[in-house]
Amino acid sequence: MDNQEIAGILEEYAELLELNGEDVFRVNAYRRAAKSLRNLNTDVVELWRSKRLKEVPGVGRAIAEKIDEIISTGRLRALEELRARIPSEVVELTGVPFVGPKTAKLLYTKFGVSSRAQLIEKLRDGSLVKQGFSPKLAEKILGAVEGVGEAFTKMLLIEGMNEASQLIDKIRGAEFELYVCGSIRRGKEAVGDVDVVVLSKTRDKTLLDLASKLRGGKTLAEGESKLTWVSLRGVQFDFRLAHPEYLGAMQLYFTGSKEHNIALRTHAQRLGFKLSEFGLFEQNGVRVAGASEEEVYSKLGLQYIEPELRENTGEIEAASKGVLPKLADASDVFGDYHVHSTWSDGVDTLERMVEGALRQGYKYVVFTDHSKSERVANGMSEERLRKQAEEIERLRSKYGSIEILHGSEVDILSGGRLDYDDRTLAQLDYVVASLHRRFTSDTEALTEAVIKALENRYVDTVGHPTNRMLGRRPENGVDLEKVLAAAKKNSKFLEVDGQPRRMDLPSIWVKRAVEEGVRLVLSSDAHSTAELGYMMFALINARRGWAAAQNIANSSHKFRSART
Repeated sequence: MDNQEIAGILEEYAELLELNGEDVFRVNAYRRAAKSLRNLNTDVVELWRSKRLKEVPGVGRAIAEKIDEIISTGRLRALEELRARIPSEVVELTGVPFVGPKTAKLLYTKFGVSSRAQLIEKLRDGSLVKQGFSPKLAEKILGAVEGVGEAFTKMLLIEGMNEASQLIDKIRGAEFELYVCGSIRRGKEAVGDVDVVVLSKTRDKTLLDLASKLRGGKTLAEGESKLTWVSLRGVQFDFRLAHPEYLGAMQLYFTGSKEHNIALRTHAQRLGFKLSEFGLFEQNGVRVAGASEEEVYSKLGLQYIEPELRENTGEIEAASKGVLPKLADASDVFGDYHVHSTWSDGVDTLERMVEGALRQGYKYVVFTDHSKSERVANGMSEERLRKQAEEIERLRSKYGSIEILHGSEVDILSGGRLDYDDRTLAQLDYVVASLHRRFTSDTEALTEAVIKALENRYVDTVGHPTNRMLGRRPENGVDLEKVLAAAKKNSKFLEVDGQPRRMDLPSIWVKRAVEEGVRLVLSSDAHSTAELGYMMFALINARRGWAAAQNIANSSHKFRSART
């Protein structure tokens, strides 16, 4: 078993412990251990063999015994006992926003609700309230479900990417090349089915040959040029066969979006062409382009349009005028402005995070552990913050090839107060001010609090401004137009957080920031060395918002705060 599988078992065990009414500290202990395993760079089985499991952060004697049982036997008896005791329907219901363990049990036992879809249906038609369910809670749950949107029923982008890469790694061979398209290629934050264009290297090979390579799962439709298959995890893959002469047209068509494709076909028709997944054709049926996407766009008199921009939000008009921006890419990111360590809720030490940043090729890294009000995240008192500064100073003398900055993710409190006073903030190189809890449901009051934080001379940026959790928690309702105006007025940054369940700022607001001239800062919000790679998702959201290198603060070779 690998680290991810063992972590998954511990996470399920924690979830069922919570549903069983176990102590919250015990539940959280298993969740922390699972997170450590997911982010571990070492194979946990090797640690087990050498009797070093307790070196894993968060793994004490009891959890080490559970991991030992999982590796030794491939099962966890305590988990199986909980599975037998707690219906799977109750587990599913706890994935709905504001439905905790007690509410899930109540919905299942008293109201006969056995699935998310049934719950939403009963909330929408009012039948649940008529049965005696709390009207206030019903309104709150339904509002949250509507607020989180399609992410509630779809995979996160990172999940879709992982599913696609795992399958492709298993079936890639000399006969085929596979290209992931669809919403994954466009970098949407939530994705549905996985669209794959398959290039056959020889004319005699079809998708029937590809189907023979698939293991497990279920084939829904099978043919020489089309194949639909569902994996054991329930993810649907739609394969389409292409040949070299129309590979680009096929990629273009199946990347989408639907709205972009319609607008592009309309543009082609105005020029006297017909565009389909098989190429760009003249009226007499002669194919004039299709081998590559670049060829199709060029023949249509357009700049190449990057996949992330293909949402019909003005990209075709801009491409026809030659004014599309050169989007930022990974080579433009020289440092990470938002990183956590074991000083708060991270799983790796400062030194390990520095070494991870060096492996990323960064020239600087900013540590922004949580401030004191975030007790659940081991937020730091002023005294601990001073001690952390001493350790950072020690690391600076040891690692001369990377600039190490001392910052903090400081909570925005009621009325816009900050979790540290100005004297403390002045000692820091960088300050991320974040809303983690809604101290009021009043949108105006929340907005004013964020604006007041931006007006503080020591604050550099607002962290994950909407505080959304994709599929779990809607945006906080802060008026981002006013926040953008305040950031511009005070010459502050806005953060694009790369945590896959955040991807916050949303890309539509990244575009507004770019238009308004507000500089962005991309961050991983990493809590481990492995999560430093989440910078990729911040970059994807920035690209979807039309951001170029000049729009991004950390495209500079040297660290720059908003104060400099």
